[in-house]
Amino acid sequence: MKLAVNYSTALHKLIETEKVKVDLLKCPEWDGLVRPALTIGQVYIHFEIALGTNKVQHLNFDLIRRMLKLTGTKFINTHLSNAAQHGSQSKRTFWQIGKPIWHSSESNCLRCPSLPKTCPGTAPFPPS
Repeated sequence: MKLAVNYSTALHKLIETEKVKVDLLKCPEWDGLVRPALTIGQVYIHFEIALGTNKVQHLNFDLIRRMLKLTGTKFINTHLSNAAQHGSQSKRTFWQIGKPIWHSSESNCLRCPSLPKTCPGTAPFPPS
């Protein structure tokens, strides 16, 4: 088992002065935190990815790939969420590899934001 702790400047000082020891520093995908954390230990990226909020298509996949490579993070975590908690009760798209397989009558997909009922079902996922 490894001890992973949320990175902070206070923790940084404690590690530098050898007052604490941790196995992993947990950081969001923010350069301003990741870069200084890498100077004192192994970093695990705790991504801010929420499934169920209809926002997956807005993720920055280039940033995710870069952070995985930079830190050696092996897994992508996600948070499961209810769209109703985020003000969108039925705006969900369910995805199959490479294409949406269902839209609610109110939802929008990547290629047909104004015409969800005529979606060709060919929106790429994840965006490259």
